[in-house]
Amino acid sequence: MRTLAILLVILGTPGVVALLFWRPAFGAALILALAPLEGALTFGGQSAVLLATVLCTGVFLLRAILTQGGVTIDSTTRFLGMFLLWASLSLLWNQDQTKVASQWVSFVLQCGLYVLVLNLVSSRDDLRVALWGHVLGGCVLAASVTHAMVTRDFARLAGAAGLGINVASRLVGLSLILCLILYQMDTTRLARSCLLAAAVLLGVGSVVGLSRSTWLGVILGVAVVAMGSALRNKSQIATKQVLVWSLVGGAVFLILANWVFDEHGIAKIAARFRAGYTLSDSASGRFDIWQRGFERLAEAPLLGHGLHSFERENAHDSKGAHNSFVMVSVETGLIGLVFFLLVFASMLRELRLLLHRAGAASPALAWGTGVLAFLLVSSMADSAVSRKYFWYGLSLITLIVRHCGGDEPLPAEGESEVVPGSEPAQA
Repeated sequence: MRTLAILLVILGTPGVVALLFWRPAFGAALILALAPLEGALTFGGQSAVLLATVLCTGVFLLRAILTQGGVTIDSTTRFLGMFLLWASLSLLWNQDQTKVASQWVSFVLQCGLYVLVLNLVSSRDDLRVALWGHVLGGCVLAASVTHAMVTRDFARLAGAAGLGINVASRLVGLSLILCLILYQMDTTRLARSCLLAAAVLLGVGSVVGLSRSTWLGVILGVAVVAMGSALRNKSQIATKQVLVWSLVGGAVFLILANWVFDEHGIAKIAARFRAGYTLSDSASGRFDIWQRGFERLAEAPLLGHGLHSFERENAHDSKGAHNSFVMVSVETGLIGLVFFLLVFASMLRELRLLLHRAGAASPALAWGTGVLAFLLVSSMADSAVSRKYFWYGLSLITLIVRHCGGDEPLPAEGESEVVPGSEPAQA
């Protein structure tokens, strides 16, 4: 069976390369579909999403050379480059340089997903294709999360698709927000029917993982997207959309109550919710980790202790930071934190420019802000800066603003730069 799979991959690779060359957006869809399944799909000892990323990068560069296209570089890319440069320099004062070389390569590749996805998607239709990829991959992961939690008696240490349950839940939650956005983008009846079914599955997967930060991120993200829909209808209530999404929410509730949660599961979710608003568990110990992080930051406030040094510096329990801002501060110092905040600031600037140009009723403003809200919550509760979903999530915000923000071009100060050709490669 393994030999047959290898043979199929070898024979199918030329066709995949031709498809990606013809329309690079399929490469973005492939990466976003495989990203939620990173721990489950491997080939030759390497994750499928890594191999897909390398393949798409190679095909894109070949296409750019042959078509004399260019590489799109925006303000976020420049700030990202500064952040990466400083983070790489911080390796010089990391005491375990030999142990973090591979981690550094992985970190650079993860950050590079922003630039890659940004260049693979060149139109609104391309963006729709890419979003479909993530929704489909998220649905598979949602089924895996639900199965893992139910069959392992709702033990949160259970993995799903080779990922930790928290990371898996966040990926499902992000897919749910993208599913809602895609529902508003794709108006065909068949697509919307499929998306409604996907939303039910993703809604179940978002809840059953018992990740409180995922719950909060999804609630904020969905609320922003829904608010944008209400604004577009001005003073009128979109009765049909309220009805449709109420039915979806009801279906999620019925499935959870009747087929997913038993009495033990209900007790677990109630305990998680109660501990969440009373903070009786110090946010699953995160407050204690952050406090120790700030103590380490005070020892090297400007330069930090070096990239990938947090777990070593957190000698008490050798756990991750569970907070992107704390992790970046401790590892790269306040200088690195400033560069990291500039990446976020560039996203806010794009959304602000869109607000001034298209107004609060713009669907792209609500969609982009909804994704950004989810990523901000994830960054507060998880070391999202070291996760793939964070970086391609930022690229999706930029693409939403660019391709769904209206026909008028952005002001000159917000224009992207194209190098080395005069125009980016078009699909």
